[in-house]
Amino acid sequence: IEWPGLSLETFERLTAEQWQPLVDWLDESADLSPGTIGKHWRALRVFLNHAKKCNAIRWYCEPELPRGEDLKRVYSPAEVERLWIAYKPWPLLRAAFVCSLNSGLRTNDLLGLPWSALQTDVAGRPVLKFQAKKTNKQQTIPLAPVTLAAIESLRPLTSGSPWMFWGLTNPAVKFPERSKFALERREIVRSVIKSCDLHETPNPKRPGPTPLIRKPWQVGRATCATRYDTFHLGVGSFLLGHALTGVTARSYTEPTELVWEAVLNVPQYDCFKEWQ
Repeated sequence: IEWPGLSLETFERLTAEQWQPLVDWLDESADLSPGTIGKHWRALRVFLNHAKKCNAIRWYCEPELPRGEDLKRVYSPAEVERLWIAYKPWPLLRAAFVCSLNSGLRTNDLLGLPWSALQTDVAGRPVLKFQAKKTNKQQTIPLAPVTLAAIESLRPLTSGSPWMFWGLTNPAVKFPERSKFALERREIVRSVIKSCDLHETPNPKRPGPTPLIRKPWQVGRATCATRYDTFHLGVGSFLLGHALTGVTARSYTEPTELVWEAVLNVPQYDCFKEWQ
C-alpha cells in the first residue's frame, strides 16, 4: 500500500502517547467521512501489523467503522440561513460558505484558490480550474451566478493578493492550515457553530449529548453533493471528484452539459438573494 508519510523505522520509534492522538483522530467519533477513515486505517494497518511482528507493540484494537448512511450530516435550509446571518461580521467567511455549498470543494482547495483559478470555458462560462490537493486530480467546477458573485465580492477584501481567500489561510507558506490566519478562522467558525447550536447527527452507538459539528466545511461539502444529486444523481459525485459515470463525463476537467444544467438550475437559498 502506498504511504506518503513516515517510514516504518520512524513508526517503530513512536511512543504510545504519540500514537494515541492519531488513533483518536481515526476513531468513529471523529467527524471524518467513513471512506476517509477506512482508507487511512487500511494504510495504518500495514504499520501496526509490522509493529507487532517486531515486538514494538503487543496488540492494537480494530475500530468499528461507521457507515456513511448512518452518520452523514447535511445542513437544512433553516440552518443555512442561521449560518448566513451568523457569518455577516466576516464577509470572507460568508463568501467561502456560499462557495462551499455551491462548489463542493474541500477546505484546503477552496481557501487556497489563486485568482488565476477563475477562468471561462470554451463557451465563455465561468469555472474554477484547480488541482485537488488530496487526490492530485485536475478539476473544473462550473459556477452558478451566485457563486461567481460571492467570489467577485472578495476582490476589494483581499488587498490585491493573488489568493481569493487571503486572510482565512495563508497558501504562501508550507503548511497553510497551521498559519495564524487558519487558526483564527477555525476559532471564528467554532464560535459560529456554537452560536447557531448546530450538532452532529445522533449516533445510536454513542449515547449521551450529541456534540457540536466538528467539521462544518465537510458538512457543507456533503450538503452541496446532496443538493445536486437531488437534481440529477451523479452531478454531486462529479463535483466532489468521486465519480464520472453518473454524468457520462470523460474527465473531471470536462463538465458535461448535464452538470451545467444542474449548477444553473438547482434552487438557491433565499438568504443568498443579494448575490443572485
